[in-house]
Amino acid sequence: MEAEVKPDHVDGFCDVGGCNELAVQPLRDEDEEIYLEVCGEHAEELSEGFQSSYREVEADSPHRGPPKQRESHHCGGTLRVYSVEDGEYRVCSGCGYALLIEDGEGDGFSVRTA
Repeated sequence: MEAEVKPDHVDGFCDVGGCNELAVQPLRDEDEEIYLEVCGEHAEELSEGFQSSYREVEADSPHRGPPKQRESHHCGGTLRVYSVEDGEYRVCSGCGYALLIEDGEGDGFSVRTA
């Protein structure tokens, strides 16, 4: 039995291969078989255009559990907070804001935003 590969969005990153930007947009293909969370640039590429087969959806990853917390965001959207390995990932459902806080293993912590 082959082990399932964890998609990058579980750790807060874009699922498009090789992209190291924070995921801000959940997308699903028209056949409801593929779920992705991608950065803003890849969201535009995948969901716009005449032959696009992806559409914006509510965050509903089959690869991670529900958020540990939900908060209202100043834009009117909902800020979802997820635990990630050695940190926390926050992403807004309304405006594309994302924040990743990672423990620096004794060297403080790092913060990335989108």
